[in-house]
Amino acid sequence: MTETPALPWAPLAAEALRAGVAGRWAKAAAAVNRLTDNYGGEVVPNVLCAWIDTALIHCAPPSGEPVHVAWFNTDTGELGDADDVPPPVRWAGRLVAARVADDREQFTALIDAVRSDDEWSAGCSALLQICALTLRHNLNGAAS
Repeated sequence: MTETPALPWAPLAAEALRAGVAGRWAKAAAAVNRLTDNYGGEVVPNVLCAWIDTALIHCAPPSGEPVHVAWFNTDTGELGDADDVPPPVRWAGRLVAARVADDREQFTALIDAVRSDDEWSAGCSALLQICALTLRHNLNGAAS
C-alpha cells in the first residue's frame, strides 16, 4: 500500500524548488501551476513557508541574530536594499525576513496585502527565485 504524504502538495512544491535550483524555470512554473490547479490557492502560503524553510535549512542565520533583509544583485555582486528591487522581490524578501524572525503577524500581513492574481504570481515567482538561488549558491559553495 502506498502512503499518501501528510501534505499532498509537498511533492509538487519540492519539484518546483528543485527545478528552480537547476535553473529550469519553465519546469518550476509548470509545477507551481499544477500545484495550484490540483490543490487551490489556499495552499500557497504553506508552499511559500516550505520553500523558505527549505532554504533556511541550508543557510540559516545564527540563532538569536537579528534578521536584516538585503538583496544581492547577481549581475553586479553588490548588496542593495528594498528601494533597489521591484515590488514583488521586495515583498518576497520581507516575507522571508518575517518567517526567519517567526513574526507571524508580519507574515500574515504580507500575505493579506496581496490583492490580485498577478501580484500572487509575481510574488510567488520572486520568492521561488530567492529560495532557489539561495540554495544553488549555498549548495555550490558547499561543494567547492
